[in-house]
Amino acid sequence: MTPANSGVALRVENLSKSFTLHAQGGISLPVLSRIDMAVQGGECVALVGPSGAGKSTLLKCIYANYLSDTGSIKMELNGETHDILNAAPRDIIRLRKESIGYVSQFLRVIPRISALEIVAGPLAPTDTPKDEALDRARTLLSRLNIPEHLWNLPPATFSGGEQQRVNIARGFAVHYPVLLLDEPTAALDRNNRDVVIELIREARDAGAALVGIFHDEEVRDAVADRLVTVQPLVEAA
Repeated sequence: MTPANSGVALRVENLSKSFTLHAQGGISLPVLSRIDMAVQGGECVALVGPSGAGKSTLLKCIYANYLSDTGSIKMELNGETHDILNAAPRDIIRLRKESIGYVSQFLRVIPRISALEIVAGPLAPTDTPKDEALDRARTLLSRLNIPEHLWNLPPATFSGGEQQRVNIARGFAVHYPVLLLDEPTAALDRNNRDVVIELIREARDAGAALVGIFHDEEVRDAVADRLVTVQPLVEAA
């Protein structure tokens, strides 16, 4: 079956990133150097390498949380090329709402907002009818085994595992053409880990281009089509 968004591609070319440690006299700490990577729609690429190699930094560069020193990050969608590194802030905001999703293991707790509203929230900018958005949120919360009696409560008092699953549900609410995954199954029990594997496979089969970090080898083997190695530039002290 041809993926629905098979024309989507993410291309990273000659990407380098360093951090300036101002509290340490302006020392420059290189993290990434000349990273090249291409991801097609309907493909999941797993980033591998030792802790501290810069895998999460690479994801954050793609999501435009970090600016790179050199190189380019481009996304092709429906025949249009988006230059992530040179895009205006308003264009980055639009791409995040419609085209680039980011799923991590951490939930930024929002006071007084229910878990159901948090999960449905990303669908609002897509003009999805409210009832449809809430139905999507209910489906995801149910699949991720969040008890129904918690759906209308703010997740600030939820357990860490429950908050993590709410965050994962939020990340998968929109069918993003490009989806970045930073350890989404860390600390999950086997049942919920298997649900996340299913969600990743469904996104991939629907044509999304996925880039993920999976330290759990079973998860990585279950979802990744191929691996990209990120080598450390600085030895740990």
